[in-house]
Amino acid sequence: MAKKLNGRQGGMILGIRGEDIKMDAQNLELGSANKQRAVITDTEVMGNENNLYFNYSGAQAVARVSKYEISQIGDRIDFVFMPSKMHFFDKETGINYTEL
Repeated sequence: MAKKLNGRQGGMILGIRGEDIKMDAQNLELGSANKQRAVITDTEVMGNENNLYFNYSGAQAVARVSKYEISQIGDRIDFVFMPSKMHFFDKETGINYTEL
């Protein structure tokens, strides 16, 4: 991925699916070098899963987690993005550099 992005000029947008934002202990340990921290701003109980809303780098993000992972508004969370599931888009053209 780094080779594909090397030398790119201009703004980029990170895209990742909510289920690929991990908060469980195993993934936090594996991805400890890339661990991020945020504060839950909203929650949505969906029955079989929960959506946890938080701000990341000036944008709203949504993590889709198991119904057993319960968080409240105001909770501080640690999370990691699954690197193999990250997509990078050119902010102006929408080109997905991940697929090049």
